[in-house]
Amino acid sequence: MTAQTDRLNTALDGRYRIVRHLGAGGMATVYLCEDLKHDRQVALKLLKPELAAVLGAERFVQEIKTTAALQHPHILPLFDSGAADGFLFYVMPFIDGETLRAKLNRETQLGVEEAVRIARDVADALHYAHTRGIVHRDVKPENILLHDGRPMVADFGIALAVSAAAGGRMTETGLSLGTPHYMSPEQATAEKDISARSDVYSLGRVLYEMLTGNPPHTGASAQQIIMKIITTPAELVTVHRRSVPANVAAAVAKSLEKLPADRFANAAEFGAALGNSSFADAKFTTGAAGGGHRGVSRGAFAATASLAVLAIAGLTWTLTRPRVESGMVAPVRFQLEPPPEGFVLGRGYTPAISPDGRRIAFIGREKGKRLIHVRELGQTKARALAGTETVEAMTFSPDGDWIAFQSGLGGELNKVAVDGSSLVPISTSRGNSQLGSPSGVTWVGGTIVAGFGGRLYRVPASGGALEQLFGSDSIVANADNVGLPVAMADGKTILFTNSRANVIAGSLVDGSARRVALQAARVLGAVDGVLVYSTELGAVMAVRFDAASVKVLGSPEPIESGLQIGVRSDARAVLSPSGVFAMFAGDRGSQLLLRDVRGAAKPLLADEQQYMFPRFSPDGRKVAYAVVARGGADVYVYDIATATPTRLSTDVGINDRPEWTPDGKQVLYRHTQGATRLEGIWWQPIDKSAPASSLTGQIVGPLKNVSVSEGLMSPDGQAMLIRSSGAPTGRDIWYVNTATATEPHPFEVTQFDELMPRFSPDGRWVAYVSTESGDASVYVRPFPGPGGRVQVSAGPGSEPVWSPDGKRIYYIAGRELIAANVITGATFTVGTRETLFTDDFIPGAIHANYDVSRDGKSFLMPMAKDQASQFTVVVNWLQDVKRRLAAAEQGRAK
Repeated sequence: MTAQTDRLNTALDGRYRIVRHLGAGGMATVYLCEDLKHDRQVALKLLKPELAAVLGAERFVQEIKTTAALQHPHILPLFDSGAADGFLFYVMPFIDGETLRAKLNRETQLGVEEAVRIARDVADALHYAHTRGIVHRDVKPENILLHDGRPMVADFGIALAVSAAAGGRMTETGLSLGTPHYMSPEQATAEKDISARSDVYSLGRVLYEMLTGNPPHTGASAQQIIMKIITTPAELVTVHRRSVPANVAAAVAKSLEKLPADRFANAAEFGAALGNSSFADAKFTTGAAGGGHRGVSRGAFAATASLAVLAIAGLTWTLTRPRVESGMVAPVRFQLEPPPEGFVLGRGYTPAISPDGRRIAFIGREKGKRLIHVRELGQTKARALAGTETVEAMTFSPDGDWIAFQSGLGGELNKVAVDGSSLVPISTSRGNSQLGSPSGVTWVGGTIVAGFGGRLYRVPASGGALEQLFGSDSIVANADNVGLPVAMADGKTILFTNSRANVIAGSLVDGSARRVALQAARVLGAVDGVLVYSTELGAVMAVRFDAASVKVLGSPEPIESGLQIGVRSDARAVLSPSGVFAMFAGDRGSQLLLRDVRGAAKPLLADEQQYMFPRFSPDGRKVAYAVVARGGADVYVYDIATATPTRLSTDVGINDRPEWTPDGKQVLYRHTQGATRLEGIWWQPIDKSAPASSLTGQIVGPLKNVSVSEGLMSPDGQAMLIRSSGAPTGRDIWYVNTATATEPHPFEVTQFDELMPRFSPDGRWVAYVSTESGDASVYVRPFPGPGGRVQVSAGPGSEPVWSPDGKRIYYIAGRELIAANVITGATFTVGTRETLFTDDFIPGAIHANYDVSRDGKSFLMPMAKDQASQFTVVVNWLQDVKRRLAAAEQGRAK
């Protein structure tokens, strides 16, 4: 025996004993074993080491479990599966027979009746699996075993596990695809979503070979075969074997259609057609099968050919492996398994990686709670850390044994041991006058640097008071909101960005700051002479960088694209100093749902987009909302009766946070004005009878040249509440006379943050959020005053919205939507509070992200369509980045 079989025997001691080696395929090595417990012979398949490394035991066990329940006479059952000493294996009955491939190698062609019988039995097995949500993805003669002439389909779940680990793109795993002869066109073009019709296509190709002796497309190389699968129609099976009945030829041809929609809807239909002598279709009686050109435009065909080129490029990587320079290791890319209750993605939380790259932290749900999860790359499961429910942003300690995390609006910082053994508070300045919402955290030596409310602070990692950084530096002091700090390797410098996408380097030694000649949404890291950053368009860029002089060298190059975008348009990605990279891919899509008071939902706008800030018109017949796209946002108006959405804003930039005028004829919204990104409130008639114009551009006094981020009119239209940001005391609430809108009057201007103002239906009261208590809480004050404020939320709360009758104030506390009964009159009184329903709400951050219908019976809110997401981890990523930068520079030099 080899060293591997000796080690495997030791690992399986007491369970199985290897008898002999049976064979090997593209993904596994097969052994005949004795099942010691049940005294029987079994076939044990051992996954190739490189495949096991990409899959991980967790993914493997989960996916293989889906096949354990398959009980069908033509499906080879699964006896056992598991991990032992780094090996991943699964166990099946030992079939004393042969594979269909062995039979074809011996006989070349089968009798028509035998071939049809085998195909119909396999189709029945596939249909059984498809109805249970399992697509095989690798139907080929090698995976069809013949036992006394009866076919049994093997390896259900393995191809699915590989595809899931690679996000549906097997070429990215760096593993062999095996023979491409049985791929469907959608598999060949690396489409992510593979349906049951793909298996129908593959089975059609198997039957074609059983009848003719060859697959429908052959070629001298894998690339040639792939190109033919995508672009060339297959000849009718009767061209090669005239004795094939017309119904069988027509059924095979229909199964080989290029477009999945043109094939049989399911494998059962394919099997029925094979057995129905009256089945025929005129378009399959002459010419070629799987026409491809029929009904397809020239442009569409050219696009398909382009996809073929891309597919072949990916396949070449897989079949030949990249040639890596001496001393370099090829990157390994795999998907990280979400916890059982999924990732928490409503805010697009950014993951974290320990400096050595061995640990990855992300936010997931455990028993209904939003918690930090830590996954050791060498382990199979992530560990949830208790006490981290309030996490907003996080970072690892330099030794990787602790995670510091930010919470809420009050400047709270804590650290938790990665083994969950200890939770320690760090900051002692909750309620600090200059603090606001978290905007990133990094750990530099014995210091933690955190962003709150558009400013940066530092605190000893052992705990203490927060000290503002760069407060007097002109570069930072004049910037509108800074945050997202990242430590540099020297332990003395941090890189961060402002809301104008400028990159700034700040010294922790002398408190100075200087601008880096680069525009970025977020800096991911400066490691080993390379600066990596994300853009507002969801791309990851890299550029050579001199850390000593803090200067960019050369030209940036795009490395990754399609990343998930956060609230600040920053891609949700992270890079460790050791060169391990991780990212959430895809937009944070949502549906706009109507939900009753108990949470039951139905879609108002089901198309998946990033909806934000929905608002019913005063008559309830229309809805204004924002759609966030990469690099900006726009306001839309939706007519409920005609189900018609119309884009309202057309100016470039961020246009969001819509509010209606009392007459329902115009919509107010926030607009970023030009290159300075100064925020103001604009308005526009919904019939577009006049262009959009500024409502706040003429403001003078303390708010001149200050961003105004929220605006809404009183019910009588005489006044407008506005919320400033960047003023001397942080976020404050003011009001102006709508006739002039020039002179602001203070409504709630304190040393704390005040935001999210909402008028009561009678205009006499204003609900808002303040950080006065240290946490964000909901308060009410009379408008325009005088009078004291009354706390509405029992504890933390945000996003207050009044009921149409003014008898309730709704607000969100964590995952709960709460209704507070209130009495308004000469005074304001809070009565009972009731939790209506619980969910993973998409927070509005600093503006209410839901509304109440005019009849008070339902809530309009965006909800994540799917909390699952593709979380990709790439080991040895930075080495590949450096290689690509060098190649780009060489190309430019030629």
